[in-house]
Amino acid sequence: MNTGNLVNYKDWANFGQSLTATDSAGQTGFFLENELTYNLKRIFEPLYAYTFSRDCEQINIPNGIQTTAIFKAEYRGVGGVSTSSIDIHANGATAIPAQEITNTRAAFPTLRWAKSMNWTDIALKESSIVGRPITAQQIEALQMSLAMARDQYFYIGQIDYKDMTLALETQDTPYGLLNCPYAYKATPLTSTFYEMIQNAGTNNSAALQQIVSALSSVQGAIWHNTGGRVLPNTLLLPLEVYSLLASTVVSQAGNMSIAQYLETNNIYTRTTGKPINIYGVKWLSNQILNPSAIGDTEALTQAKQKTLTSPDWFGNGHLMRAVWYYKGDQYVTYPISAVAKMPVIPQGLTWTTSAWTTIGHIQIAYPETVGYLDGV
Repeated sequence: MNTGNLVNYKDWANFGQSLTATDSAGQTGFFLENELTYNLKRIFEPLYAYTFSRDCEQINIPNGIQTTAIFKAEYRGVGGVSTSSIDIHANGATAIPAQEITNTRAAFPTLRWAKSMNWTDIALKESSIVGRPITAQQIEALQMSLAMARDQYFYIGQIDYKDMTLALETQDTPYGLLNCPYAYKATPLTSTFYEMIQNAGTNNSAALQQIVSALSSVQGAIWHNTGGRVLPNTLLLPLEVYSLLASTVVSQAGNMSIAQYLETNNIYTRTTGKPINIYGVKWLSNQILNPSAIGDTEALTQAKQKTLTSPDWFGNGHLMRAVWYYKGDQYVTYPISAVAKMPVIPQGLTWTTSAWTTIGHIQIAYPETVGYLDGV
């Protein structure tokens, strides 16, 4: 009889493993080598994603500091006889306008993140037997926890993102890129992008013009608010809205999606010749980032009850947000520290170690370069 690729469990040590087993099927003690190895060594890790490193410029800071700070400069002229904004010195005038400079310090709170790891000597022995290193798994879990903490603090700050009734945009709460209280906020849309496309029927070009107009108005407002200095080059959308724009063509005869059209048909691209970046962000998905600005308690309740199976889930209640900003180290930075690792200490049968680091608060030097459009 052909038994396949079989290995006697008594000879398993020849493969660099030590294994004991009780054969309940005729005391033969045989196992399929490939199947057994697969079952022992394959581990399905938790699914997670973080994107903060994609959407910002990171700066290194020392561990242990409690705040980070930037200095904002103000320039102004004082004195003189001119009533206009131009410093004019007339013939025979004795008053000369003086240049004044004021530097203001803006401080941001940091977080101290820490995690401990523990292994028993028995668990270490068992993991080495089956080839499933729990030490490596705990390190991977630690790295995942840190990445998720940095991701949340960058995008939404130190708030409970699961509590959608919480008013996030308050100046005394650490905020993130998506809910800065000083950013520009456009008038919320009365129809979502999903509704625009549905109402247009087969005429996607009509919906395209509405979507482009809505997004361009915010981009142009930021350009105006910065005195023509800054044009946003990055657009962040909820995952569902990004998927909708990436999969909807501009017309029935076209082969270009709305997202592709937006990348090159916008004010920034027309001015600089460079395409904008459009990304999906999970923290914008079905999040109530500014319920007070909407003032619609019924829509808020409905949004909390929405599920992915609802056909009108895209921005129901006009609460989902699009975010414009300029990605660059002179505008948006994120301070982070290296992870400090503590020595491994034995305590009886247990081995213990810890790791900690400092997570800085997002630094938006010019909040007027960030803009929000709710209701997408």
